[in-house]
Amino acid sequence: MEISKSIKLATPIKRTFAGVIDFFLIAFFGLALFAFAGIPLINNVFDGGTLVYETTRIQTESYLFINDEGVISVYPYYDPDDEETPLGLVEKAIYRYYVESTPALETGAHLEDTDAYYDAVLLRKIVINDVLVDNPDCLFDFENGLPLNPWDVPVKATTTATEKYEFYLDAYQTAIDDLEQNHEQFRTMNNELSQRMVWGIISGLILSLLVFQIALPLIMKDGATAGKRLLQLSPVNSLGYTASRAQILLRNISVIFIHYLLVFFAVPFVSLMFLIFRKDHRNLVDLVAATMVVDTKDSVVFASAQAEAAAQEKISEIQAQNKILREQYAKEEIERKQK
Repeated sequence: MEISKSIKLATPIKRTFAGVIDFFLIAFFGLALFAFAGIPLINNVFDGGTLVYETTRIQTESYLFINDEGVISVYPYYDPDDEETPLGLVEKAIYRYYVESTPALETGAHLEDTDAYYDAVLLRKIVINDVLVDNPDCLFDFENGLPLNPWDVPVKATTTATEKYEFYLDAYQTAIDDLEQNHEQFRTMNNELSQRMVWGIISGLILSLLVFQIALPLIMKDGATAGKRLLQLSPVNSLGYTASRAQILLRNISVIFIHYLLVFFAVPFVSLMFLIFRKDHRNLVDLVAATMVVDTKDSVVFASAQAEAAAQEKISEIQAQNKILREQYAKEEIERKQK
């Protein structure tokens, strides 16, 4: 059978933009669903609130984090290039973690006293040939007496601000890594919480995908997704006539598998190449579902070839009647002028 003559195929550019619009709509509403429904559900039904409370408690007890009414953040550290950042917070946090905190006891990183902290963290001493000796490369000055605050150790005159900055940033990250990797209770609860959050996001995206990619097109008369409707595009069958509900369903299920689930196998790229280089602009989804996509602004989509033939016949009858009327009018004009 011949393809309908009353349609105009959608361009690859418009079809691609429609797909991008659908993708962002699905992502936006999926994440919104997670934020407004998923997180409360995780907190109230799946013990997410308890896990958050316990991990926050451990982080707070470690002295490594700022707890601002339950919102955990890292301490800002003095940047030599930014004089507005506060001094001493990171140094104090590191010291208190190793010497004073309960979590460090549980990770095995606890140090008995200030001297042990100076040796192990500030590298005042190093082991050479199984002997603990002064470290000549130490950045800190321990020869002019100890500071009032044990964490506020002055640096040597030869130590630059950048060297001090990089040293403390590295030490701070090492302490955080020790807590997150070696504190068994924190690691277990944090992993459980992360898994539940990931599944919450995935569930929101799946539900959004089912709504925008499956349900809405089936509800719409022409089977178009939101992106296609915005750009005035519509799927039709392979001959250019109205696609059946089964084709619309198959088409949109194919979109999920080909354009979303197989994205890491470059299948969407292959589908795009089909869309661009085939004369009928049919991609892999169209081939699976036996569909095409038309520009509804420049097309008239009929239910079947019979409906199109009947319409063409009706148009021909109207044109014939118009021709007779025009001829009759012309004849009457000639007779009028002759009188």
